[in-house]
Amino acid sequence: MRLIAGSISNMLFAALFLMICVHSSKSHLTGNVRLEGGSVPSEGRVEIWRNGAWGTVCGNSWNNKAAVVVCRQLGFGEHGVTVNTETYGEGSGRIWLDNVQCNGSEERLEWCDSLCWGQNTCTHSGDVGVKCTGVRLLGGGTLVDGIVEVLYNGSWGKVCDDSINEATAVVVCRQLGHGNSGRVVPRSAIEHGSGTTWLQQLKCIGSERRIDECSHGGWKSHFCNHSKNVGVICDISVRLVGRRSSNEGTVEVFMKDQWGTINKDSSDQSTASVTCRALGYSDGRIISSQIQTKSRPATGPIWLNKVHCNGSETKLLDCDHHHDPSLGSHAEDVAVVCLANTYFGKGIGSTWFADFNCVGNEDSLLSCSHSTNTSEKSHDQDAGVICNGSVRLLDGESANVGRVEIFFNGTWGTISNTSWNDKAAEVVCRELGYSYGGVARTASQIGQNTSDVFLYDVNNCTGEEDRLLDCLYSTKFQEEQNGSGASVYCYLTGKWHSVNLR
Repeated sequence: MRLIAGSISNMLFAALFLMICVHSSKSHLTGNVRLEGGSVPSEGRVEIWRNGAWGTVCGNSWNNKAAVVVCRQLGFGEHGVTVNTETYGEGSGRIWLDNVQCNGSEERLEWCDSLCWGQNTCTHSGDVGVKCTGVRLLGGGTLVDGIVEVLYNGSWGKVCDDSINEATAVVVCRQLGHGNSGRVVPRSAIEHGSGTTWLQQLKCIGSERRIDECSHGGWKSHFCNHSKNVGVICDISVRLVGRRSSNEGTVEVFMKDQWGTINKDSSDQSTASVTCRALGYSDGRIISSQIQTKSRPATGPIWLNKVHCNGSETKLLDCDHHHDPSLGSHAEDVAVVCLANTYFGKGIGSTWFADFNCVGNEDSLLSCSHSTNTSEKSHDQDAGVICNGSVRLLDGESANVGRVEIFFNGTWGTISNTSWNDKAAEVVCRELGYSYGGVARTASQIGQNTSDVFLYDVNNCTGEEDRLLDCLYSTKFQEEQNGSGASVYCYLTGKWHSVNLR
């Protein structure tokens, strides 16, 4: 009986210990926080006090609700965002907290769920950072536009636009972590709002990091008609990542000081067109799911969902969209290939036709709807075409040598070197205009491949086919024995054969 009672007592003690570790005691003896490494006191690497020493916090399970708790505890208001580790540098000493999970209502960081003090699976490369913004955008419908509100004495108020300029929008967007570009929104575009006006006569030069660094008429309650409330929209940066070529990859947008992806649930070719035009290309295409990039798995938040463009927009955020990072997975990220009208260079002479609109079943280009009015067209708009199944050679020591790439659905990919042989090489070389054919080359002679593999088991060529796609092949994914891809050497002249003389 005593043994049983003792066992029960030990179990209760263990359970109580676990509760204390996971739901830390609401004690003010430990748990003070500070932000280190930032240029102002309201941003930096999160550090927390424990047992007479400052230590860092690991970013596992961390989110913006935890950032809000830190900002609230420090007296910087109710608005904070998580910032990439490298922004404020790595800390030193102990890593006090890991797997911090807050609901956002806690007064102190230590009151959030976490592992026991000092238990972690991190290095200092995972130290988390926070920016307490003291500014927010309301009423615009997205994270990056709305009426500007600033925090003063624990309450939010508006900014009067009596002397506002575009530099102010830039500073607001920078402070919010949405990049370094923004513009003032016409008053009619956003609901006017109500409440106190904290700032007026605001004049920024554009280099300030925070709106309170700009010249202004003082922090106080100002009389200002709410029709003059300042509205701002931030022009977010866009990039393509994860592929070898700069004109293709997974689409990422920069918001809250962090790059994140776009879920492809409603995206179509119009989304790709708008994305690519924003990047300076003439047009773009969505990359189909079977050729999504595998070379760089995406990480970080999914910033945008249900992006739907009509194709006429000049910026991605001009398209209809939603913001819900909890929706979707990185397996559904939008990826595009962008097309430049300078791919083949500009033509010369006359431009005969323009404005083609084809159904796709026409026998000739001139059977499509088109215009002969080309008076306002320039050679900057010359059209170019790459046909599906076209091949090229890359990474060889000369133009007639290299790894074989084939064009599908708007992007280039490689061919598996499994079963690759001289007959297939003959076909590729003749397709490229090398009439004397060629031979397969070994993996070590070309180098490592980083592109996606489109074709497998190209092993039934006779050598007489006009195109590689006339051979039998498979598109079903297979593990590569090595990552080089199929390669060829194309003969520039006739092949020499040895003769045995007796």
